[in-house]
Amino acid sequence: MTTQALRTDAVRRRTASTAVRAPRSHKLTLGILLAPACAGLAIFQLGPLVYALLNSLRQVSLLDLTRSKYVGLANYAELLQDMTFWHSMGNTLLYVVGKLAVQVPLAFALAVLLDRKLRGTALARAALFAPLVTSGAVIAVIWNLMYFPDTGLFNAIIDWSGLPTQPFLTSSAQALPAILLVGIWEDIGFSVLIFLAGLQAVPASVYEAAELDGVRGFRLARFVTLPLLRRTTMVVTFMATVFSFRVFTPIFVMTQGGPDNATNNAVYFMYQQAFQFSNLGYASAVGVTVIILVAGLLAIQARLLRTDLEY
Repeated sequence: MTTQALRTDAVRRRTASTAVRAPRSHKLTLGILLAPACAGLAIFQLGPLVYALLNSLRQVSLLDLTRSKYVGLANYAELLQDMTFWHSMGNTLLYVVGKLAVQVPLAFALAVLLDRKLRGTALARAALFAPLVTSGAVIAVIWNLMYFPDTGLFNAIIDWSGLPTQPFLTSSAQALPAILLVGIWEDIGFSVLIFLAGLQAVPASVYEAAELDGVRGFRLARFVTLPLLRRTTMVVTFMATVFSFRVFTPIFVMTQGGPDNATNNAVYFMYQQAFQFSNLGYASAVGVTVIILVAGLLAIQARLLRTDLEY
């Protein structure tokens, strides 16, 4: 074997060795980069979840955490017979359904409009995304002022129109829709942002081919854009569902669960059990039950919206 052949063979062996070691190096780098996130997830997400699960099996008072008693599934058995809890779950599901029915289609329509870069698009984007960087308590206080029976903005407009003024937050029939409107206004910017990212990922050639076939306007959105954004829609639906289950601030600031428990949802009911009645074990059982229900609901949504479509 010549000297050149020996050098070529050595280079080939070094290249092959590097090719074998490279994936290990990448895995190590990936592990180092992910370690802080995994540690944070374990400490701040899994840790409280395990703590809540253990507490749900015990009778624990918030006033004295050192004295607790193992009661097994007694908290869950009591929960099944608690009509106030089921009433709060009913309010939660009404809120979730109402929010999904309004927010997801409206966010899609707004994203399509914003994607066209019409005049005033920048101002509209700023208006939609402003709630994302505003404190939830501030938003609740502002909307509470607008809902005031005598001096609120909405009743001023209604009175100016010649229609009878409305009680809004003091009415059992209107309080939950009023809270729902606050939630939609607060979260819709996030949904629009996700839809915009999905729209901008669709290749322009798809729309060009559709327009050559004469598909335009509503039919383009119905038969081209919506099917291509099915996975994006699934993400938006997931996020809207999770945000809806965890809504608390507007209820705490604006209605305190009233009137007549009309806005008492699952999270506010859990807050009452833990911090007003000092029953931490029972509140933990509520939290674990809600997590299980949310996981089941997300699994159903994933089943309904799943797609193998690629582009």
